[in-house]
Amino acid sequence: MSSSKPWMRALIDSVRKGLTGLYKEPPLTAVEWADKHFYLSSESSYQEGRWTTAPFQVAILNAMGNDLIAVVNVLKSARVGYTKMLVANKGYKIQHKKRNVLSWCPTDPDADTMMKRHIETMIRDVPLVRALAPWYGVKHRDNTLDEKRFDNSKMLWCLGGKAARNYREKSPDEVIYDELSKFDADIEGEGSPTMLGDKRLEGATFPKSIRGSTPGVIVAGGEDDESVGEGCQISRAADESPHFLRFNIKCPCCGTEQHLKWGAFDKPYGMRWRLDGYGQVEKAWYLCESGNGCSFEYHEMIQASVTGRYICERQGIWTRDGMEWFSADDQPITTPRSVTFHIWTVYSEFVPWASVVSECLKVGKVRGRL
Repeated sequence: MSSSKPWMRALIDSVRKGLTGLYKEPPLTAVEWADKHFYLSSESSYQEGRWTTAPFQVAILNAMGNDLIAVVNVLKSARVGYTKMLVANKGYKIQHKKRNVLSWCPTDPDADTMMKRHIETMIRDVPLVRALAPWYGVKHRDNTLDEKRFDNSKMLWCLGGKAARNYREKSPDEVIYDELSKFDADIEGEGSPTMLGDKRLEGATFPKSIRGSTPGVIVAGGEDDESVGEGCQISRAADESPHFLRFNIKCPCCGTEQHLKWGAFDKPYGMRWRLDGYGQVEKAWYLCESGNGCSFEYHEMIQASVTGRYICERQGIWTRDGMEWFSADDQPITTPRSVTFHIWTVYSEFVPWASVVSECLKVGKVRGRL
């Protein structure tokens, strides 16, 4: 039968839309979904193209998607792809898990930027999410700068974190605090942002609270990157979690497992570099902390990261993928309810060590620039 008649086309579209609602995609982890569907939009990425989860990102992104984990804290530096992981997680939750997601940024302008540069371009460039947004690109009550309502009846809010009213009258399954350390500690005299926001999760079947930020305060006289901050909100959130995990890799030379530290020239481990005749960083490498005098370079670290794992420095539990968890003696254990990940630029697949060292030397010891 010909479908050239308008009424017939409308009928076919209606039937197709109805059948689409009955289709259920096989269960995917957040990483599986992102590697299959997520796309790096040109407006918000250094390189446009399909997303591939880096080894150090796997456990973090999967923890964001793991229903058994209720709280995920991420202490991070720049250039580890955290914002992209958040956006991929939002697409995953809306499309695949059919959850309502409420995200806060420190200010209203920050929230507007997040929605315009990251969320709306994600909706445009990820076909499965775009299919749920027939209003995309047009003025519509379901398509505002504060909230999006999708065809599967799920909501995505992105709001500023300064006003107490933005923490009311929402019923999310998941709440996200982006750059938590930049939030006001007390929201208009009503309490901390995480206290007010997490309150919105009451009644959710799989409540999830994700908090991520660079530390807001650097501790003077601390041991390199070991001093992640004091008094800022992300550091306090990390202290409340029983599990503080750092990414560990094995030295390609001797096999010593370690998390990478900045170190110093008076310490027997850490970053080392050589300058050329113009004072520019010519080469950078890492001195293993085994004491054997072995070292490895950036490309070797990237290869070693494939088998890296996050190890809790408080209780010794560990995970490679954020889905399966093990005790210190390598026995399977119950997935923890609250975890904190610590990750910094040295592991980034996007920034060679020579660039990291160059930037550090340029900044020097000026606290404000650090």
